[in-house]
Amino acid sequence: RGRGRGRDVDISDHDDVDSVDQVEGGYCHTLVKTLAGKVMSLGCGDDGQRGDGRLGDDPTRPILTSLNLPHDIMAKQVAAGANHSVILGTDGNAYTFGANDVGQCGVPSDPHPQSSLGHDDDDGDDDDVITIE
Repeated sequence: RGRGRGRDVDISDHDDVDSVDQVEGGYCHTLVKTLAGKVMSLGCGDDGQRGDGRLGDDPTRPILTSLNLPHDIMAKQVAAGANHSVILGTDGNAYTFGANDVGQCGVPSDPHPQSSLGHDDDDGDDDDVITIE
């Protein structure tokens, strides 16, 4: 279905879902935080706002994607901007990803989307995670 047409998404049988604590919607993406501090994303990911390391419309992307913060940190809170996302971790850092054309990810403006959470170079380190301390 196209943008603007709603449909029910059953997340109850997803492995990472226990009880939903918070839901935040952006322009065309949504973040779901569980009581256990896990985060999932769904919807559009054109600018990396889903945090799964994929840019653009990817037909192989699952409807619901689990996100992983570095070092197994859990989420305290989530926020969804128009085309970027923020996760406040239990370590007190804000983890940001998505569009950053006007600096909304907390780093200098860049016309290229910021994809964080350790997905950029797949080298196993966190040098590509954008954190605001």
